[in-house]
Amino acid sequence: MSLADRLAKAQQKDRIAEIRQRVQERLVEVLGPRLYDASMSDTELEGLVHQRLRELLDEEEPGLSAQEKLLIVRQIGDSVLGLGPLEPFVRDPEVTDILVNGWDSIYVERGGKLYWTGAKFHDEAQLRRTIDKIVSKVGRRVDESSPYVDARLPDGSRVNAIIPPLAIDGPCLSIRKFSADPYQAEDLI
Repeated sequence: MSLADRLAKAQQKDRIAEIRQRVQERLVEVLGPRLYDASMSDTELEGLVHQRLRELLDEEEPGLSAQEKLLIVRQIGDSVLGLGPLEPFVRDPEVTDILVNGWDSIYVERGGKLYWTGAKFHDEAQLRRTIDKIVSKVGRRVDESSPYVDARLPDGSRVNAIIPPLAIDGPCLSIRKFSADPYQAEDLI
């Protein structure tokens, strides 16, 4: 790939990131408290968010390709409804561990081997919001007065989060997923 191609690709990536940030802010403005409406099912909320995202993209960025729109809708949907850049790994049945060593360093374990993903949060604040979202689901909190949490999620996964002042280089998070198909005694023989 030539230098010009790499530069064009980097500029396109920056453009998509800027659009994603702006459209996500508009989505939060438009939907506001409806994003946290407990009377809506997860499916209804997901449908509403994706529909409104497509409308916002059509209004504000009519020149985007269908592939670019799909990418932006998925990324914003994962950020608003799920766990941001961790969402694809949470959904992947092959991933057994997710390790976050700062906002820009995410590793996963697949088949007993650790892999750097290249995925990252936008910044430390997004990582903190994601940690808060995870631990609040189990009635826990993590803040400066209680900078460490170890909990079991409703699906059986284990989560461990640590933030400053205990985590000197910024927030860290680990999620150990458990198989939907656990080992049976005959599997061990």
